[in-house]
Amino acid sequence: MDENKHSSDRKADAAMNLTEEERLLLEEADSQYIGTYNHTVDSKGRLVIPQAFREMLGDTFFIAPTRDLKAIGLYSRLNWARTRRRYAQLDPVNNDVLLFLEQFTALSFRDQECDAQGRILLPTMLRTLMLEDEKDLIVSGEIDHVRIMSAEKYYARFRQVQTDMSEMMKTMDRLRARELNL
Repeated sequence: MDENKHSSDRKADAAMNLTEEERLLLEEADSQYIGTYNHTVDSKGRLVIPQAFREMLGDTFFIAPTRDLKAIGLYSRLNWARTRRRYAQLDPVNNDVLLFLEQFTALSFRDQECDAQGRILLPTMLRTLMLEDEKDLIVSGEIDHVRIMSAEKYYARFRQVQTDMSEMMKTMDRLRARELNL
């Protein structure tokens, strides 16, 4: 992110007399990938990545599956390493963990970068497996990575969330209540 933007944000935060906890919360929020954008893959398999995401990914990054293996993820180098380590530490002899790690690692591409127009070349294997060669895509922030999925699947997923919202809210209320009782 632009250093002038960070400087003005810090000045604004100081003027608000934030507590240390609040300042850390804002720093955490500033480091998260958020937002949703519509984009199209061109005939060569290139996709424009939103500027805000490009800045957070850094000069080189990983293109890999998302953790559910249903979409393409863009991970900063550090977030890819954290994700892989988190799963590797679950159970190093569990067949499900090993199979997941095998797929996640095999379908990961390191040292990726955007071209001068802010585009990435999506690996053919990932385009075929994760996007089923769809051209209309949604590029969305997922806190610690960027998710790329077909627009059709994204909208179907959103409609399912809307349908399930009542049950989801009940679950979240139970979790909040449990947290308060701890």
